[in-house]
This record gives sequence, C-alpha cells and structure tokens, in this order.
Amino acid sequence: MKTPLLLLVAMSFSSVASAYGTNLAWNDCDPAGTAFQTFACNTNSGSHTAVLSFRAPPGIDQFVAAEAEVFFFTNSAAIPDWWRVRNQGTTQINQCRNGALSANVVFSNSSCLDPYLGNGAGGIASYLVGYNGDPKLARLLIVHAVPAGSEQALAEEGHYYAANVVIGHAKTVGTGSCAGCSETMGILVNYINVVQPNGAPGGNVRLTEPDVRNFVGWQGTCQIVCTRGGQGCFVQCTTAARTSTWGSVKAIYR
Repeated sequence: MKTPLLLLVAMSFSSVASAYGTNLAWNDCDPAGTAFQTFACNTNSGSHTAVLSFRAPPGIDQFVAAEAEVFFFTNSAAIPDWWRVRNQGTTQINQCRNGALSANVVFSNSSCLDPYLGNGAGGIASYLVGYNGDPKLARLLIVHAVPAGSEQALAEEGHYYAANVVIGHAKTVGTGSCAGCSETMGILVNYINVVQPNGAPGGNVRLTEPDVRNFVGWQGTCQIVCTRGGQGCFVQCTTAARTSTWGSVKAIYR
C-alpha cells in the first residue's frame, strides 16, 4: 500500500463557490466540462483538453493577459514517462513524449466568454518535471495575451476562458511508446494572474481561490476532503488501487 503524499502549495480551498476564482474542467469550462477523464490508452491519435477558466474580479478595465500555474501530480514514485512531454533547457532533455503538451486560446465552445476576443497568442512558458525537487510533481506555466491596443474591460463575475491545455496521444502504443498513460494523475490550477497594463488602476489580480472546482482527475476521480483541527483541505484523487492527495497550506477550519 502506498502512503498518500501531501503536496504543499500556496493556495486554499473553499467549501462554497467564491465570487471570483479559478476553474478547471475537461472538454469545456466548468460546469459544462467534466471533473475526470478516462482514456483506454489504445491509440496514438487524438488528444484530450483541460480547460482553464476564471470568474473575473472587479476593476479589470484593460485586460491584457492571463498567466496560469498548473500542477500535475502522481502517487507513483515519479512522474511517468507518458507525462514527460517537454524538453527544456539543458537539464530536462530526452523526454519520452516531447511535444505532446500544448496550450492555446482557440475556444470551440461558447459556454464561457473569450477575454481575448479571438486575438490571443502565447503558449507554454515552462513545464518542469520534478519541480522543487519532488519527483512526483510537474509544474506547468502558461501565458496568453492580446496585442497592444486590443485591451478590453471584463465584466465583474463574468466567466471567462483562460486557456486550453492539450494533451496529445503520441507514443501511447506501439514501437517507441511511453509507459504511464493508465496511471492516475491529478491536475490542479494553483493560480491565474489576470494582467493589466503597467500603471492601470487596480493593477494585476492573482486568483488563487476556486470558483467552482480548480482540479481534475485523469484515469480516476477527485474530490475535496476537509478535516477539522487545523489540518485544512485536500484534493484527493482515487482509483481502486491507490490514492493521491494534495494538501493546502491554509486551514479552512480555525
């Protein structure tokens, strides 16, 4: 039996929806999207998409960009080869599925609003396996922005897309395939920065609270489990064989 691992991240969970905050779902923005995704791991074609979105805070009169930090977590000994999807610098090379992860702001659904008005550009800034020395953790940073002169005001509490995170199926089966597709993974949005031009009234706003749900499961289901006595809340992802747990640094119950 594997011992659940606590991942300490600078965020907190709420037992009710926040007025402003982050969301994560498969296939579309929450609640139109789904909380978990299963894949038979039987093809190298196609992809799955996790959709980041946010409930806009007040005072965003000149939206420029959205920056997001996303964590990928496993309860295996280390991030599986199937999730090693980006060569990076000189320290992260020869990744098994280099190029299988991408990000975009092309939104085919209309469940949420597009803050980029079709003019967004950007992508992955970093995807680091073994983040902060933890072999079970990968950290994704993405940023998308509009061109100068295309800034727009966001409606307070409007639900806006931030980005699509696309996980391709390359090297899932056959010669040269990478192990670990069937492993349970958790994916968590740690924050979304809503960015305005330098000097804009109100400045940038970092959203760290969830609006509805800021985590999803891959090959398993996830839920929030809150404990009393100052231990806080945890995102717990489970299959029949194992449990993976995230812990927050802030306690919900005082």
